[in-house]
Amino acid sequence: MKAGILKYFLMTAFMILMSGVSHADRPRAVSIDFCADQYLLALASNDQIVSISKQSLEPHSYYRDRAKTLPNFDGTLEQILTLKNTHIMATEGAYNVLPALINYGIETIRTSYGHRPEVVYENIENFAKFLNQEERGQTLIKERQTILAKLQSLPSKNKTILYLTPSGYTAGTSTYVDDVIKMAGYKSYAETHGITSWQPLSLERVILNPPDLIITSFFDNKNVHVSHWSLTRHPKIVELMDHIPTIPVPGQLSACGGLFSIEAADYIRNQADDLLKHEEIK
Repeated sequence: MKAGILKYFLMTAFMILMSGVSHADRPRAVSIDFCADQYLLALASNDQIVSISKQSLEPHSYYRDRAKTLPNFDGTLEQILTLKNTHIMATEGAYNVLPALINYGIETIRTSYGHRPEVVYENIENFAKFLNQEERGQTLIKERQTILAKLQSLPSKNKTILYLTPSGYTAGTSTYVDDVIKMAGYKSYAETHGITSWQPLSLERVILNPPDLIITSFFDNKNVHVSHWSLTRHPKIVELMDHIPTIPVPGQLSACGGLFSIEAADYIRNQADDLLKHEEIK
């Protein structure tokens, strides 16, 4: 009888000990900005997630459905300072609070800057290691590598794609969107016409030299304000978009820079190929 009781207590102590080791192996974390939310939701198990930002519930959040089931907060400095034994995850989107966290000596894991595939893989690996979820991280990377390899195996298209925002801006060379267009195997309208960085699109240029296709994003987002002076309200631009094949890219693929760049390129390639095939049939 005594041996049985002793065995019970030993097993109980062992389970408690192992539970503590497991908890230590899988750190608990919060994400304090929209893009950090996406990494945390992609990699962590539910019991690791202390909280995510309220932005994770926005329509353009890739993991919005999962975010609905988890705690969320505003990610203010005051809220963060109350957290105990919790790791902080952030991207450049947390620029308003990061300096204060550094000042308070609060260690924060952040992404490396950039949107190219190798930077995305590096960020996934770093966050996965941080969360002790290396296997999930490698799965995410392999999924993206497979899609990218497929895109690279396809023939390039001699057609230009123009990106247009609701505010009438376009993405020039070296921007995330411009690189995604080229990753999709299409020619960049911006590169063809020497447009650099983010800038207002020239109405005259686009009328005289229309693109073969247009991609847009966030036109269906009610939170995006469009000025009455925006180029996209001009009747000539409306006319162009009525006659040129236009691809509305889902906000969840374009809202968070590099993390979904390969999926965005794949989406654009599939949609553009289908639209052009349809145009040829007509």
